[in-house]
Amino acid sequence: MKKILILLCLPLIGFGQDLPFNRTGRVSYEGIVRVEGVSKKDLYKAANEWFTKAYIDNNLNDKIDVIKMLDKEECKIIAKPRLTVIKWKSHVGDFLYTITFQSKEGRYRYTIDNIYHYCSFCPSGGPIENEDPICGKAQMFKKHWKFLKSYAHEDLLRIEASLKRYLSQAGKYDDNW
Repeated sequence: MKKILILLCLPLIGFGQDLPFNRTGRVSYEGIVRVEGVSKKDLYKAANEWFTKAYIDNNLNDKIDVIKMLDKEECKIIAKPRLTVIKWKSHVGDFLYTITFQSKEGRYRYTIDNIYHYCSFCPSGGPIENEDPICGKAQMFKKHWKFLKSYAHEDLLRIEASLKRYLSQAGKYDDNW
């Protein structure tokens, strides 16, 4: 009996995910982070550097295409990058998403949302919140949709951690060299 129970749970192990839903029912990775003693301009500058380093080297992303808004006065950045999904050494679409960054004195806010799976040559899953892909279960098995969502979730957590790590160093370096 134990062997049967273990075999039934195995498919869930690889695709376990806790997508962060916001109050509107959409998946959203967000936070407000305090960085004591750092000006809003220094946080904005560090975030702009992070966006450049995080997305300029990706062959599918060009900084000009990724960054949609830079507002120096409001210390706000909006970007629309893409996450390329590779499975079995094959490209199986992209997750398009939005990152919004805004800083104030000693803190910043970020949001990663509007996460959408798109593929021009294979079935598209649609919004990551969907239980079933928009293309239908006949074109994309539920197991594959769960894999795609898990892939995006893990990568978006990595991106979120990278942003926080980079901005934790904001204002700590002296530019007078």
